[in-house]
Amino acid sequence: MLLHPPPPPAEILQVRPGIPFFEGSDPMLLGVLGWTLEHAPSLAKVFDRLLKAEPKARYRLTQGFDKNYGRLLVGSDDQFILVEIQVPMLPWKRCGDAVEPWLATAIFLAATTAERGDLRGTPNPNRFKFLSVTKNAAFALQKEVRKELEAADPVRFKDMPYGWTLYESGFRAVPGRTRPSQQRPLPPGLN
Repeated sequence: MLLHPPPPPAEILQVRPGIPFFEGSDPMLLGVLGWTLEHAPSLAKVFDRLLKAEPKARYRLTQGFDKNYGRLLVGSDDQFILVEIQVPMLPWKRCGDAVEPWLATAIFLAATTAERGDLRGTPNPNRFKFLSVTKNAAFALQKEVRKELEAADPVRFKDMPYGWTLYESGFRAVPGRTRPSQQRPLPPGLN
């Protein structure tokens, strides 16, 4: 059983055939994931690692509003390990950043955790304290994804802030650069 109740059932967007998502994934995040996988080869490699790492895992993408760079909540039922991947939304909501780089970071954390076999065991939301090396690797991937996204859509991804700086500042809006209500547009078809 998951630690948080799922959001109301939503029509699940097909990201790729055979992807093990379970009910309650955020449709906007699934759409962003599909677009990002098409335009960021570095994230596509990490996503493939996630899918191969733990055959019994099923994933749900949700919006996270903690001042963090990603969070995993793990539960189980009779058949599967159920993993809620919380994507940090504060950079997008407050800082004029894009959702896609933070989705990449969240997927990286889930893939790394699954590859280490750490999804099995007693579910505990405070169990996943990521090591500095994992955090640094997540932000290195995010930086690479940002470059790939800017090449794919230079207008929408022009002048993206640096993710590590946003995280270190507690996702505070940059004075003179962004307004709290200002959000970078979502991929085409999701606006």
